[in-house]
Amino acid sequence: MLRFWRRGVSRFGTLCGVLAMVVFISGCPGTRCEDDTGCVDDGVFCNGEESCVDGLCASSGDPCAEGEICDETANDCLECDEAADCDDELACTTDTCNDGACANTPVACDDGAFCNGVETCNATTGECDAGTDPCEADEACLEATDSCVQECTVSADCDDDNLCTTDTCNADTLTCINATADCNDNALCTTDTCDTATGDCVNTPVVCPVAGQICNAVTGVCGVGCATDEDCADTNECTDDSCEDTACVNAQVQCDQGETCNPANGNCEEIVCETSADCNDGFACTDDNCVDEACEYTPIDARCANNLFCDGDGVADCDPTSDDAGDDGCVRTDPCEGDVDDPICDEADDECRGCDTDGECDDDVACTDDQCEDDGSCTNDPDDDFCDDDLFCTGDEECDPDNDDADAEGCVSSGNPCECVAAVAGDCTIDAGEDEEATSVAFGDALVCNESANRCDFCDSDADCDDGIGCTADDCTVATGICSFTPDDDDCDDGVFCNGDDTCEPDDDDADSDGCVHAGDPCFGDGTICDEADEECDACTNDTQCDDDVACTIDDCNVVDGECSHTADEDACDADEFCNPTDGCLADACTEDADCGTGYICNVDTCEPE
Repeated sequence: MLRFWRRGVSRFGTLCGVLAMVVFISGCPGTRCEDDTGCVDDGVFCNGEESCVDGLCASSGDPCAEGEICDETANDCLECDEAADCDDELACTTDTCNDGACANTPVACDDGAFCNGVETCNATTGECDAGTDPCEADEACLEATDSCVQECTVSADCDDDNLCTTDTCNADTLTCINATADCNDNALCTTDTCDTATGDCVNTPVVCPVAGQICNAVTGVCGVGCATDEDCADTNECTDDSCEDTACVNAQVQCDQGETCNPANGNCEEIVCETSADCNDGFACTDDNCVDEACEYTPIDARCANNLFCDGDGVADCDPTSDDAGDDGCVRTDPCEGDVDDPICDEADDECRGCDTDGECDDDVACTDDQCEDDGSCTNDPDDDFCDDDLFCTGDEECDPDNDDADAEGCVSSGNPCECVAAVAGDCTIDAGEDEEATSVAFGDALVCNESANRCDFCDSDADCDDGIGCTADDCTVATGICSFTPDDDDCDDGVFCNGDDTCEPDDDDADSDGCVHAGDPCFGDGTICDEADEECDACTNDTQCDDDVACTIDDCNVVDGECSHTADEDACDADEFCNPTDGCLADACTEDADCGTGYICNVDTCEPE
């Protein structure tokens, strides 16, 4: 456009000269003059100033310096009118033209990590080159504290002169580990200690302070003892609980050879399988058995006890299904968690204390600023700047680790600013193009995100509108420059009968990578079996065909009518759970009607308040 103005200026000057000769317009360039006062300003900035030169009026020419562009509209000289004008021939800068001024922004290479060194931009390629390990060869790099450490190189360096600890050097961090010996005998009525002189465990029976009292083996509390068998009831169905001479006895149920005790109901059941080795679930705290050709995994809390104060003072639950379970299936609780004043667990002194360093306050969330305050408390404030990826097309970033959409570093992005994806359906107004034209975009539609220009642009063709979802038809309405994305169920048809109808629903939680959702077994619910070969629902002939993959249902085939039935088996669930025929064992309170169907605190298959 600016180049067009220059051509216009040149033509104007020529026209003025011709008119001057023909009709003798005084003051135009090329007309006679005696001094500068005889030459009038022609109102054009880009041909310079008019003056009298050698008796003729003349323009001084382009007023801009070499390399500048004359802008007649603004009566100004500009550095550029496009990014190419700003090329500084340096590979490590991003060159842009903003409102006629050049910007040469250095390429940002820092990835925020300490242990891979300082990243630099390669002046030849413009790519970021990785840094080098900042630590010496005999040091270990700790990302959590941005430091190089070397407490040890061999385990002998970690000897704390305490026979009750196992001293090792962690080869990855070069830090010492002094693990306290596990002397827990899993008996509540003993005091468990380690003899530092010999390294042997000592389990001393509890001596009650009042004469005549005894230690209750179930509760670990001194008292007058039990009066009835009910006083001794524990939560283990595989023990016979009795009160003998005011003391509780919880004897393990002894089953006949070939039988095992089912901890769900306390019954001795026949072992059909040859070995339980096939049932190893990888969790050390479970007792893995193959019962009736099906594996059973019994949690053993005692296997989780490690006598460590910071692991709940040696008390832990075996619950591999918990999100908080460790690799061994145990759920251990930090006794100092949630303590504002003393948040740090000190294993050596068996106490909760205030923090000493920022590193002790690390919450394992990369985007929080972990600080140890002067009063010993920890703060973990979100740092939105950490999450900023300097990209326009990803929207605004913030540190929100509790958000379900947060990434591994705790960051959440607002998403493409050029898409209309408001929480409530309705049109959006989005600024588009170089002139930032306010444009109405319907819910679900979008403009084209231009990362290099940091703006939303209008589309020119369907190719501009690719949303990355396989089952949508991506179209550009050239008249408006707006992209639309229409679900096409035909793109989801996988030709498989037994996974149900195929639909394009990209926003569904069950959608696959192409945005497709498959409704599921079309025969489920009517008692029949899906036959993929003939694409029909057939009658069942045996119980195996009726397996619904729900552990707490009894699956039977009625060979007379050929229909499957799935009966909830409450005994297969824990005492505080009920069997939902669809989802398996659930907590003993429903939240919606779908949880019901077993009669447990439900009324006619609806969820009612207790």
